Amino acid sequence: MEITLHGPFGRKVLGPAPLTIGKAQDNQLVLTDPKVSAHHAEIRPAGQGYIITDSGSTNGTFVNGQWLTRGVPRMLNQGDTIRMGDTTLTYVVGPMQQSGNIPSDGSTQRADYAYQQVDNPYQNPYTGYGWGAPQQQMTPAAPPPSIASTPPVDFPGDSSSKSSCSRTKIERRRRI
Repeated sequence: MEITLHGPFGRKVLGPAPLTIGKAQDNQLVLTDPKVSAHHAEIRPAGQGYIITDSGSTNGTFVNGQWLTRGVPRMLNQGDTIRMGDTTLTYVVGPMQQSGNIPSDGSTQRADYAYQQVDNPYQNPYTGYGWGAPQQQMTPAAPPPSIASTPPVDFPGDSSSKSSCSRTKIERRRRI
């Protein structure tokens, strides 16, 4: 079995050494994406697979759209999409390939942000499966409900009013 990351750089074979990812030149995988932190994340072997850990990045690391908690490792599974800034990587478990392997031996590999820069982050066409294979379109999440549309909330222990009040009034009280 061969485990690889696919992204704007092509493919990178994961080996026994941890793979550090970020904008700084001392990472094994350097991403030139402006939304990627200097030391963004790390992928390391664990059991029969690999885990990813956010290294305290500013904009977060996402696996299949879920935000990773800083410093908490998450096991990767076949086909997982990893997003750091506007860069999308795909975790692929497959048969060994004889040519084109770029093992994670501690050497540095760079991914150009310009390769995948798009106007709309929800329509990024680069998944890492090949060079520019279209990905399934993501749709933005619905915006949170506005404060004005929330139902009235009872505020226990409020001596100024025995009736319910809106969340807006509660927020005003907290600011005082």
